[in-house]
Amino acid sequence: MESDGSFSFSYSWSMQSQLFKPASSSIKVYARATSTSSDKSYSIWLYKSGEDEPVQKVNYTANGKEQYYQFTGLNTNSYYYLYFTKSLLNDGKVTGSGRIDHIQ
Repeated sequence: MESDGSFSFSYSWSMQSQLFKPASSSIKVYARATSTSSDKSYSIWLYKSGEDEPVQKVNYTANGKEQYYQFTGLNTNSYYYLYFTKSLLNDGKVTGSGRIDHIQ
């Protein structure tokens, strides 16, 4: 994860981002991805560091178009990370990039 909130991802099963702190109580997570499988769905989970339960899971589509979701109710003094997954039945690879508006 870059200091401006930009990131890239490429995975066959799952992947975790680096830790980050949100700049405010809400962030927008933008992502654009493609998939080598006919199943184009993938998920981005937001976790608070040190907690087992996710803050929220959002489904995205790996169709090459940018999509975003706004996560709210975050603590600016806490660390968070993104966790990328796809269906276990999907044998393809998801590759993409994105950004978080805004991190500290």
